[in-house]
Amino acid sequence: MDGFFPFQVKISDTIDKRQKRINDDLSSAEQLKTEAEIALQEYEEALLLANHKAQEIVEATKVEL
Repeated sequence: MDGFFPFQVKISDTIDKRQKRINDDLSSAEQLKTEAEIALQEYEEALLLANHKAQEIVEATKVEL
């Protein structure tokens, strides 16, 4: 049975490395998700501001006419 022990260690090491890689990938994905949510919020705020500014220009133009 001692002959199988090196394989068990190798398998265990492989599983540990795979689990670490998965955990690292999940962490990276969470960070990217957070960054994407912030970017989306900034975009939506900029779009809202641009729409308000456009509406002000339309209203100012109506008054001039």
